[in-house]
Amino acid sequence: MSFKILVMKKILYLFTACCIATLAQAQTLTEKDLQGNWAIHSFHASGIIVDAVTGEVSFSDEIKSQLTPELEQQIKGQMAGASEALKGGTINIDGNNLTRTISGTSKKGTYALKETDGKQSIVITYDDGTSNEVGIAKVDNMLSVTAAQNGQQAEFRYTKQ
Repeated sequence: MSFKILVMKKILYLFTACCIATLAQAQTLTEKDLQGNWAIHSFHASGIIVDAVTGEVSFSDEIKSQLTPELEQQIKGQMAGASEALKGGTINIDGNNLTRTISGTSKKGTYALKETDGKQSIVITYDDGTSNEVGIAKVDNMLSVTAAQNGQQAEFRYTKQ
């Protein structure tokens, strides 16, 4: 299986799974703060940053220092599909109802806010019977969602529409 497909599958799984830990310095969010339509702004994982608006792929300083220019271009090319998958991704929150959309596929459910050890999350129960606990924070005027899977973390940042 190609690297591009594996990366896209990880992104889609992390987006769906959304098992989270949030940033400690973030403000407490209320149900009122979450209302509305949120569009994916960016995705951050393993030092790779994908701008969902422009499609640009960049790297943290630590990762960039380890890459040759050729490898950097190769990764950017492979991540182009991931940036396309993220474009148009949204979370819509109305009352305690939530709909998330990515790659043209939507999933609906309800949520409840939760706080544990000073970290905030929402527990989502989807209409198909699955559920996830999703950590949330407000960072740089964006909604931050940080997912974890197999020891790897990914952060999705959303802007309010």
